[in-house]
Amino acid sequence: MKNDYLLECINSLKNTGPNGFEGLIRDLLERWTGQKFRLARSGSQSGKDATSENINGCVIAAEMKCYNRRTVFSSRMLSGELSEAVTSLPNLDLWVLASTKEIGDKEAQSLRVLSEKLNVEILIIDSRDNGVGPLQAFCAGYPYVTASFCINNGNDVDRQILIERLNEIRSHQNFNVATDQLKLTLNTAVFGVAGTRENVLQWFNKQVSKYTLSWATFHQDVAF
Repeated sequence: MKNDYLLECINSLKNTGPNGFEGLIRDLLERWTGQKFRLARSGSQSGKDATSENINGCVIAAEMKCYNRRTVFSSRMLSGELSEAVTSLPNLDLWVLASTKEIGDKEAQSLRVLSEKLNVEILIIDSRDNGVGPLQAFCAGYPYVTASFCINNGNDVDRQILIERLNEIRSHQNFNVATDQLKLTLNTAVFGVAGTRENVLQWFNKQVSKYTLSWATFHQDVAF
């Protein structure tokens, strides 16, 4: 099986910190969502390595897992981290799990079932050993961000080979499918939440704009 040079470059990064895998995903999330993200301090993650900073927008938390191929996933561990993220961020809208190893069906299904109970969207950005997975597509969506980050922070990264691999991913038949799925989840979580909040705010402002509407809706005078 041919090694994926992009994954080799990613695995040469540190696991944590602004110059590691966490930092790469943080930078890509900022480009993708247009929001600012802050990395959690070591030991204080509570199921989230990065959190969006826009308090008036969609609340997004991301957990980054830099695994090797021999790593065995634990459904209980991943579910526990999702639960911790929701506990620490009660208004959480979207939980992102970025992983350098493919998340198995069993683990993914457990997370989906739990996310429905917790009323939060989840997005799994994992890799594929063969072909193009969500992580590869995510990185290739911003090739120069990815390349610059890996070159500046990885070990012995060959810029030309990495750019060629990113271009290869972008031309792969699965690239558009993977990116469309990422966009769909983002649109559902971010724009759906934002639209709902805006509609609610407009409705509330209308109800409190007049004395008669305020009494009819709230049975008291809360008009401005």
